Amino acid sequence: MSRLTNPGQGSPIEVYTTNSNPGSTVYNYQDGQFSTMAGMRFSSQEGRQWAIVANGSSALAAGKMVAAPTAIADHVGRTVASFTAYSANGNQPATVTFTVGATAVYSNQYAGGLLIVETNTGAGQTLKIASNTAVAASGTVSVTLENPDGQNMTALDTTSTVSLYAPRYGSGQQMYNNSGTAQSLATGGVILNPHTAGNANAIGVSTYAIAASTSTFASFGLIQTYGPVTILNDANTTAGLDIMPSTNTDGAVMTYAVASGTRVGRAIETGTSTQYSLCFLQL
Repeated sequence: MSRLTNPGQGSPIEVYTTNSNPGSTVYNYQDGQFSTMAGMRFSSQEGRQWAIVANGSSALAAGKMVAAPTAIADHVGRTVASFTAYSANGNQPATVTFTVGATAVYSNQYAGGLLIVETNTGAGQTLKIASNTAVAASGTVSVTLENPDGQNMTALDTTSTVSLYAPRYGSGQQMYNNSGTAQSLATGGVILNPHTAGNANAIGVSTYAIAASTSTFASFGLIQTYGPVTILNDANTTAGLDIMPSTNTDGAVMTYAVASGTRVGRAIETGTSTQYSLCFLQL
């Protein structure tokens, strides 16, 4: 039986566990544990690796490539309005403010995600987000940095441009708009990997059904990120050759082609299009 372990974890947990599975006693959304654990990685005894994900608004079936939440264009490439540095006494974490485009930001929509500095002062930094305020479309958002507390970072200024990226494995946290209205818990979850290249980043494979999140219920589960796994095949992959997400079928893989996709592993067996075949995943 496949069980997962993590340093300091304690007793192993079952692979096939979700917070909607009546047999699961490890995680429960209602007690708040899962919403802080999305992205946590585990290893099984035989070396396969897994990660907890918060699902989005569509159910995930077994054997499909899963992608991170897509970036929001109106929250990318924004010019910094102000920067407050971390204070020496530790009472004030570093914060960044900037105006977003015509898409609102929900409270803590990016908590646990990343703020990257793209150009000018401080360029090249990758900063973890602790929290963010809610603002209406075209409003000015304030982002508090973790990283830790913005220490040991180059201070930003009004020449800096920054971008926001949601947690790679989803969050499932309750978010509110600037009027205090709760947002659907399906917002910000992982998605079935789309076949259109450049629209998403593959993060793993669902090995069992994970229910869709709803407006009031955040659905969590485990996806595989490394090791042998069965994946939906497209275009008759060849054993031993590298594979990439399909450019024809959502959630499927095909033989890697230069400049048309990214490697996600290799085919263990020669596959038949529309069927499922064994691959070695490397994400």
